[in-house]
Amino acid sequence: MVIELPASLTTAYVRRFLRGIQVLLRTDRPRIVFDLSRVQEIDRAGTEMLLHCVEQIIRQDGELGLACVPPEIMVVLELTCIDRLFEIFASNSEAVEKLSGIAG
Repeated sequence: MVIELPASLTTAYVRRFLRGIQVLLRTDRPRIVFDLSRVQEIDRAGTEMLLHCVEQIIRQDGELGLACVPPEIMVVLELTCIDRLFEIFASNSEAVEKLSGIAG
């Protein structure tokens, strides 16, 4: 499943997003890709949301990948060392292929 994130990953969005995705995070072995192509801004709440989601998905023996990460957002992920917790893909199709086990 690919979920496109909005331009602003800030406190106002994070609360609403987490409420909406809780059921999905608790499914058995979820395979989720967050498409960050539109993201222009990320704050502490946004980075904490990513950490919360990856933690929940790992508990369910699933995988969470990030795709289409803009360079300025990648800098934030690298500075906070969050990039080390995710597989990061150039495209959604590459992420879906890898996480679904289609790739050989």
